[in-house]
Amino acid sequence: MIGPARGDDRRLLFIADGGDDACAAGLGALAFAKGNGINTLDVNGLLSLIATRTEAQRQDLLRIALEGDYWRPTCASCGIKLVERRPKSGGNSFWGCANFPRCKTKMSMKLAQAN
Repeated sequence: MIGPARGDDRRLLFIADGGDDACAAGLGALAFAKGNGINTLDVNGLLSLIATRTEAQRQDLLRIALEGDYWRPTCASCGIKLVERRPKSGGNSFWGCANFPRCKTKMSMKLAQAN
């Protein structure tokens, strides 16, 4: 995940490790940040910054982070939440873009495992 964050009086960029794709995007983000005087944070740096906040500020951050449909994946092409789809021929459900057939993004849905 790569995204902007706003510091007290400085610009920050948060980059989380998400595998090879995120790593490639992260390299571009790091170059952009360096060229534009933006400080970067990794996960530990972000957690350290959050730890300096008051309890009320941390609760506000948590509320914002968890609001909405955070559990459903987002379409990388359209930026909207994917919806559950079922194949016409049967089989396992999958995530598909709500803009189908204009957008054909789809993602496999992992089945919950019983303990």
